[in-house]
Amino acid sequence: MKFVLAITTYNRLDYLRELLATWEQTRGDHDWKLIVADDGSNDGTLEFLDQLDFTDKKVIKNHRIGVHNQMNSILKSLTEMDFDFCFKVDDDIRFLQKGWDDLYYSKAMETGFHHLVFHESKWAEEQKLENPKKENGLVAHNAPLNVHGFFYTISPEMIQKVGYFDVENFGFRGMGHVDYTGRACRAGFNDLAHPFDVEGSDKYLSAYREEYNGALPSNMIQAYDNFHRKRKEEIILKERVFVDFKDNSVNFESFQKELPEAFEFELERKQKEIEWYQNTYEKLPKWWKKIGALIRKTK
Repeated sequence: MKFVLAITTYNRLDYLRELLATWEQTRGDHDWKLIVADDGSNDGTLEFLDQLDFTDKKVIKNHRIGVHNQMNSILKSLTEMDFDFCFKVDDDIRFLQKGWDDLYYSKAMETGFHHLVFHESKWAEEQKLENPKKENGLVAHNAPLNVHGFFYTISPEMIQKVGYFDVENFGFRGMGHVDYTGRACRAGFNDLAHPFDVEGSDKYLSAYREEYNGALPSNMIQAYDNFHRKRKEEIILKERVFVDFKDNSVNFESFQKELPEAFEFELERKQKEIEWYQNTYEKLPKWWKKIGALIRKTK
């Protein structure tokens, strides 16, 4: 089979090294191509990739265009390649044992779900479904708006029907992968109500780390991702499938211009949470608060 490993990365050379090392240790005996889209790293990543000893590799050297544009540069490259199946990964993925590639490919072909989405069990556990949905060796842990973007699969047929990431509506980062998965589901490449992963995937893959090194500061990510979230969710839920490739002006500069408004929005949101808490709990009688404190101590 002609397989592709496609990676998005930015300034996380240690993660990238580990990803590629575990890929080399666990990948099956297939005809592999490697695509790495870098978004302007200055930590030695580009030099490392230039020296990487892998015959069929393509390094896409972007410059602070954001994760959605990064993905589109990968999708554009895939349309120019002869391949059967692509595994798209973030640079924080680690492969744990052999068999992951054949497992995902066989399940995708068996079910027709070419867009299987890995669920990291230790990430955002509060978003998990209380009762995961299981069928045909697949499992869904998340509602559609909470699907993860660490690792997912892509086929040539999928690109033809689903197209590209919607940079115009989702900007520099945040929820574009959720929209892409939703559109792939509407095209029949997964289940729209319950986007599936393969069962037992956490034996083969992991994106979890005790001390996580984000590509951007966590407060910046939180503020930007919450900014216009409702509008983005409304777009995701629209009945649409194909989005064509478009040139756009989204970059780190445009991202920075949005940040002040995003931070202001985040402050207002947190202030409303504080006011709600005060209105709900601060006026409770003292005996009720003591019971609550006692319950917390016994947990």
